[in-house]
Amino acid sequence: MRKNKKTSIRTHILSTILGLIAMIFLLFLLVFNLFMGDYIQSIVRQELNQIQQHVDKEQNLLQRDPPPPPWPNTKQNFPVPPPDVRKVPRTPMSKADLMIISDDWSMVFPSADMTFARNYQEANDILQELQKNQNSLDSKEIMRIKAQGREYYFISFKIISKEEKEPVYFLYYIDMSSLLSFSYRINQSLLLIMALIALLAIALAFFLSGLIARPIRELTQFAIRLGKNDYTPNPGMYKDQELSDLAESMNKSAKQLETYDKEQRNFFQNVSHELRTPLQSIKSNAEGIQCKILDPFASSDIILQESNRLNELVDDLLYSSYIESTFNSMNPQLCDLRELLSSCAERQRNTATLHHIHLSFDFDSDPVMMKCDEKRLSRAFSNLISNALRHARSSITLTCKKDTRHITLTFTNDGEGISEADLPHLFTRFYKGVRGHHGIGLALSKTIVEQHGGTIQALNTPQGASFILQFSA
Repeated sequence: MRKNKKTSIRTHILSTILGLIAMIFLLFLLVFNLFMGDYIQSIVRQELNQIQQHVDKEQNLLQRDPPPPPWPNTKQNFPVPPPDVRKVPRTPMSKADLMIISDDWSMVFPSADMTFARNYQEANDILQELQKNQNSLDSKEIMRIKAQGREYYFISFKIISKEEKEPVYFLYYIDMSSLLSFSYRINQSLLLIMALIALLAIALAFFLSGLIARPIRELTQFAIRLGKNDYTPNPGMYKDQELSDLAESMNKSAKQLETYDKEQRNFFQNVSHELRTPLQSIKSNAEGIQCKILDPFASSDIILQESNRLNELVDDLLYSSYIESTFNSMNPQLCDLRELLSSCAERQRNTATLHHIHLSFDFDSDPVMMKCDEKRLSRAFSNLISNALRHARSSITLTCKKDTRHITLTFTNDGEGISEADLPHLFTRFYKGVRGHHGIGLALSKTIVEQHGGTIQALNTPQGASFILQFSA
């Protein structure tokens, strides 16, 4: 299966900037040409319409005696004198020319010998194109025509004089080629500007992509180092807030990974040690029985004790791994913490009675309801009660109180208290204080309490050692 080809940040930035520039420019070019075309056509039509209105006004005058010719220094005899277009209001175009055509498509005006005719050949080219296309000259509509590669707008008028029976056509035309050429040159200039802007955009994109890609490459190398168990912090300082936040987060992750890695190493070392001790005891007593150098009954008791200890250790390890891997599978239900705590205490009442320890309860009279995973929280409560039983002299007090903001549970025993050396490490996995078992029970309780959004702390009080759990009400 073919993998998707990856593109660099530089390519993405460059293509995005160039695409945006091209889109904006093409849109601008399109709008400019539309407005320019409309403007040119409106100006041309305005001038030709003014000529049409002027001709219509002079129609009656043209039926009278011919007025003096509008062009001096000409000997041309017009069959019908043309309207004096010099009276037409001027527009920005001001380029309308006149030609007179007879009914049989022959040119009456201008002629080749006229000294003031601006372009006889141009008029003749237009006439030939009109004759070739058989354009109607009777419509009085503004029309377009192309002749010899040039474009014209024109309007024609059919006029019949009193003296002449044959009509003639006055055709006023405007050459659009120079204006279209001007528009074309503007488009060329705009294309040149676009090319210059594109080159500038490419340079800017290379510069910006370099600024962005360099720290990303550094962070990528940092991530690769983390994958190789190199937790050295990334010393890079970044001006961009997002990159700075990312670098800071990765440095925090590196510290957490380093701590986790050390904990894992210590975990396996401690597990191997905790497993080796009871296994070695079981092996030694079994060999003593086999060699008949130890009392079978006494050795059997030791083997059973160590087997139970080993079973408890494995059970705690498996449950610790279970609750950490199934955090998202918790099944919280509303329950009364007073009932849950008293139930856990009752299950260990025989042990308390055996050691002559009195269990007392100080609960609120009203139910203390909380949403929790009952099985997990029962395990945490049982571990704390079991820990209190190992250290109590004669009594354990369990409290469960609720106020407007918090639910507070305490496990207090009247033992000798917690040593200052042990106090900071009580909830560290495999840390064993005085008369501790495996160093897992308190760490497991802390994990369960925190999974329920609570906190746990240990402290010494005048009554003895106390473990305080607090949850949001």
